[in-house]
Amino acid sequence: MTELATVTAFRVRAVKAPLETPHRTASGTLEVAPLVLLDIETDDGVTGISYVFAYTPLALGPLAALLCNLEDLVVGGPADPALATPALEARFRLLCNQGLVTMAIAAVDMALWDARAKFAGVPLAGLLGAAPRPIPAYDSLGQMSPDENRPRRRDFAGARLPGLQDQGQSPRSRHRCGGSSGYPPRRWGRWLGRRRLQPGLHRRRGHRADASA
Repeated sequence: MTELATVTAFRVRAVKAPLETPHRTASGTLEVAPLVLLDIETDDGVTGISYVFAYTPLALGPLAALLCNLEDLVVGGPADPALATPALEARFRLLCNQGLVTMAIAAVDMALWDARAKFAGVPLAGLLGAAPRPIPAYDSLGQMSPDENRPRRRDFAGARLPGLQDQGQSPRSRHRCGGSSGYPPRRWGRWLGRRRLQPGLHRRRGHRADASA
């Protein structure tokens, strides 16, 4: 991406993606996945895309509206997340960069990084000096009882994902892909809690989690 690349278009869409199975959480049951989609076009002819999960349909409209309000601040500006993201954060300093504000800015940041990686023709990990690699993953079954999530566990196992392992040890059974990490997902909270605070991690209610999550 050239140093003179600028943002030329900004498109926001709010969608309620249907879920095959309702997902029951501590905050209620999700019948749909509330997502805000963002496309950012640059004058280099690249379109960066991103999406953010609103957690509840009640926040979908406000999050999409806030993101739409950022259009005038982004279009015509640099298509460089290293410049655009701090500029957006500065505009919300008095309001505080948290909650919906952080989610909206994150959508812009991710779309701009996606555009840079596409222009360079490399995965984003490569653009940042790393390399794509397998990572542990799990299927969270929320607040489901063992009897309720038994069909889900069969369906998930039927996907035949490489390295699939069924933990199957709690009412919130989680399933991991990619082989053993040495720290099953159900223990990650305790493990992270024992780690020293490192860049990219933050404390919250006694635990540490990736600040970009």
